[in-house]
Amino acid sequence: MNIYTIVLFLHIISAIGVCIGISVVLLGVALLRRAQRVEQVRTILAFATTAFPIAGVSMLLLLAAGFYLALSAWSLRTSWIAVTLVSLLLMIALEHERHQRDCSPLNFRRASMNLFSSRCCSSRL
Repeated sequence: MNIYTIVLFLHIISAIGVCIGISVVLLGVALLRRAQRVEQVRTILAFATTAFPIAGVSMLLLLAAGFYLALSAWSLRTSWIAVTLVSLLLMIALEHERHQRDCSPLNFRRASMNLFSSRCCSSRL
């Protein structure tokens, strides 16, 4: 067994781990919609939050193994690898921008005003 086979195995297993993590979160969201009591919400959130470490570690392992495989077996100039890397960088930049916009103090103020107002304020956002 060479290092390529081991890294390929880790890459495939981590992709399965990411899918499991996303599935658990989606199942938690579906169960939250049906919850009727606070105790049910607490139980569902305790279940769903276990997926974040699994998905996070799996995603980091997926990226590390994929980058190693791209460098060792392929070339970074291969078109599908280049598209994947550009897409990954674009997703990171867009998520950073969304996080900055959603976590700004002005947005928190608008959200709190919308919670306590009697009329819909979504047109002002």
